[in-house]
Amino acid sequence: MNKGYKIGDVAQLTGLTARTIRYYEELGLLEESDRSEGGTRYFSDGDIHRLRRITLLKNVGLTLEDIGRILPLYYEDGRALEAKHEVLKILQAHLATADKKIEELKQFREETERNIAVLEQYIRYYDET
Repeated sequence: MNKGYKIGDVAQLTGLTARTIRYYEELGLLEESDRSEGGTRYFSDGDIHRLRRITLLKNVGLTLEDIGRILPLYYEDGRALEAKHEVLKILQAHLATADKKIEELKQFREETERNIAVLEQYIRYYDET
């Protein structure tokens, strides 16, 4: 009888490293897996699904802290839509932050262009004299 997947198998199935899987377990993102009497960890299909969801949420820009807050909602009856709303709020905040940074970079670029122009004018003036 198959007790579940060993961590190496889970790593291969999810594209994560064994170290990352253990880290997620330490953070509480993944419930502690079953262990054999010898201490070997065994993971379920549900664990693999959860790890894939964590990866998806990370790939769309959520922090592990955000994921830790939102992830349980996906696994409570009737709260998956609420989880999606929370993800949407976080992504909208990321977009607002990106827009602010873009504006700051535009201002920095304009200031740098002005400084370059002043220095070029200064250099031309002293090259001609």
